[in-house]
Amino acid sequence: MKKEPKKLFEMVLVRHGQSLGNAGINESGTLRGSADSPLSENGRLQAQLLGKRFSSYPFDCIISSGLVRAVETACLVASAQPENGAKTVHIDPLLTECGTEEEYEGYSFCELSDMFKAVKPFIGVSEDDCMVIPSKTDDAEFNRSRAKAFMKKLYSEFRNGERIMVTAHGVFNTELLLELLGLDADRQLLDPDFRNTSVTHFTFYEEGTGPYGFDISLTCLNNIDHLRDAFPQMFFENKI
Repeated sequence: MKKEPKKLFEMVLVRHGQSLGNAGINESGTLRGSADSPLSENGRLQAQLLGKRFSSYPFDCIISSGLVRAVETACLVASAQPENGAKTVHIDPLLTECGTEEEYEGYSFCELSDMFKAVKPFIGVSEDDCMVIPSKTDDAEFNRSRAKAFMKKLYSEFRNGERIMVTAHGVFNTELLLELLGLDADRQLLDPDFRNTSVTHFTFYEEGTGPYGFDISLTCLNNIDHLRDAFPQMFFENKI
């Protein structure tokens, strides 16, 4: 007899808003400026619109990489959460963008706390830890191991239908997507091209209880509908 579906948790996977680096602006020419570029003016607007999108959709937990463009995006969403939503952003270095230079140590947790106030370390992370994990973009084995380790944390922590938002980066989000699809990098047939503040939604079920025979359901991929009015140039129909 088929088991009744038992939802473990939902995950909304988000890419950060446009950064100065995305916009082609090197703010300082320093390593920090290139590796940890903050949001541009457009990026902050994108993050605010993302927050508005989820202003009546309470998250139980919001998690971000330790790079400031992701932390600021997550904090702007948290600030727009309803009364019963998550107001704190949890930092996890496992979500660091692939290709972050080995020489870059990132902002300390204390510095991030001074900048954004409502942040705290995620499970398994200490305030004394480095908030970024450097890697090479093409080190598929190491980057995939980070995705596996992060998902292991989620599976251990959330089992009661919680709603989680994870704010990370284009390349890392691709690694996480491939891991959840069970695909190796050398079997990747296309680039999902995660857009700034794009929304990808997964539902995770207890093993053997997924309603269609799968334990992970991908219900939304790379959606940016919240940007349609303010950024029409980002939409395919306006490019042809």
